[in-house]
Amino acid sequence: MRLTLENAIRQSWLIHPDWDARTHEAWLEDEGYEFKVGEVQDILERLQRRDHAVEVERALTGAFGEVLAGADPIAVADALTRRV
Repeated sequence: MRLTLENAIRQSWLIHPDWDARTHEAWLEDEGYEFKVGEVQDILERLQRRDHAVEVERALTGAFGEVLAGADPIAVADALTRRV
């Protein structure tokens, strides 16, 4: 079974965190994936935001315990980033 475009990008991003969008695009083309201009970059940015949000959630959960247990980690990360 073939991975979806987003799952293929996620997998290669985890294995090769140093790759930029163009490197991912070249690999995806070699694998026969089709994508729109900017789509790979959008997915990579979403993965990076999600990864950052998880790190923030872990740090905040350790600092504040249950206070943020039900909070949306991406919203919390965005809010913290805006205040910097």
